Amino acid sequence: MKRGMVLRIFILAAVLVLVASVLTCDPSKGIITGSVYYLGQPCGGTYVLLLDEDSLIFLNQPLENGTITFDTGGYIVVNVKPDTYYYVVAVKDLNGDLKYTPGTDAVGYYGDYDGLEWLPKSVSVPPGQTVSGIDINELYVLPF
Repeated sequence: MKRGMVLRIFILAAVLVLVASVLTCDPSKGIITGSVYYLGQPCGGTYVLLLDEDSLIFLNQPLENGTITFDTGGYIVVNVKPDTYYYVVAVKDLNGDLKYTPGTDAVGYYGDYDGLEWLPKSVSVPPGQTVSGIDINELYVLPF
């Protein structure tokens, strides 16, 4: 099969998954969108998770309940419980074990840069609304 045809099939499949997700979205819930970057480049194939405001990512955190970024680094999280505060975290599962592994996997949070580091910032979505621009601008491999 020609490379162009494979790309078209992949794009069509991604669009169908997106449409199915939006059609099954509860209208009273919200949507969060953004992009993830790693080493200054859009980072496809990265897990994006919503964590309770009271928790941060932990050792062996399961990743399979997150959404995955597109090749462009963009992501969409649908059916977000409204008026609840979350940290948006991205994990590049570099060892492919579907768990966060400190010292191996790259991780980053949506937040503010204070000149030295990124400080996690919580996000809340009003009922039935979309919050966009929740970009994670850098991922880091943190020590154990």
